[in-house]
Amino acid sequence: RLSAGEMGATSIPSKVVVYAQHGLLVLTTRASYVPMLFCKEALYLEEESAQALAALLASLPGLRENLRNTAIRGRKRVLNACAPEVVGRDIQRLLANDIKDT
Repeated sequence: RLSAGEMGATSIPSKVVVYAQHGLLVLTTRASYVPMLFCKEALYLEEESAQALAALLASLPGLRENLRNTAIRGRKRVLNACAPEVVGRDIQRLLANDIKDT
């Protein structure tokens, strides 16, 4: 998803979470909440152009070991942030705060 596009500021694309959950390296733009979730644990396309994407893809073989570690850390971030227990606790807090505000 392009960060400058209409959908760039909307919720995080679910496929990004699914990819990371399965241990795949996430190569993404800085759209929506992706940087908040992954911080440094993803590979970011800094310039949203075909040339920049081609250059980034061409650089990947030389970064293989580092990228494997990045993918592992990205998976941990997603599992920690999106685990059912964490999401349930966050929803419970949200609802509790809404009840207090009414």
